[in-house]
Amino acid sequence: MIMQNNKRWPAITAFVLILVALIYQSILFSYNYGYSLAKSEIRAKLEKEGIISPLPDSLFYLVGQVTKVDIGNLTMEAVVYRNYDPLFNENQKKDSVLVRLIDNTEIIKRTTLLEPIDGQIYLDERILLVDIKPDDQVGFLATENVLKTNNFQVSKVVVLE
Repeated sequence: MIMQNNKRWPAITAFVLILVALIYQSILFSYNYGYSLAKSEIRAKLEKEGIISPLPDSLFYLVGQVTKVDIGNLTMEAVVYRNYDPLFNENQKKDSVLVRLIDNTEIIKRTTLLEPIDGQIYLDERILLVDIKPDDQVGFLATENVLKTNNFQVSKVVVLE
């Protein structure tokens, strides 16, 4: 009798482990579903009250940090607002985006002036792609909606200083 019970332990252990895994998965699914639903409901209430603006349907300008510079391309980390979370705004998820420069892409370095000169608060100067380095803060004007893809062409790149 004792030998038969010992032979059942692996099967019982496997059953218990599978049961625990299923319970864990259902709890995790319920939490994620509830969080997603709560986020949607909170966003709707905040928009209705006029506290926050609705998310845009299209977006053509982003600011991010350069991670890699290649011939004709920049790879950047940027907050793309399709990932906007009204509950945790300070911890926005950053996406890796590939910015493709086209033949007539304008690249400028924008320096903020300490004192305005003739009403100007910043100075723009044309630069080359080789002047852009990893960790530079860069804004860009895309030729297509950046909410739909992480790989797009840009008509203007602005290195921010």
